Amino acid sequence: MKKAVTGSGAAHKSQIGHMVKVLLAIREEVPEDVADALAVALCHLNRR
Repeated sequence: MKKAVTGSGAAHKSQIGHMVKVLLAIREEVPEDVADALAVALCHLNRR
């Protein structure tokens, strides 16, 4: 999931959160657990 969202399998949670915000055009801060859930959803959608 990390590699699919950020391009690196060694990405930190902050990098995942940043990319989720960029990909979904979210302006406000996203809690880490919400960013993780959105990243999983993005991976699932991307595989379809």
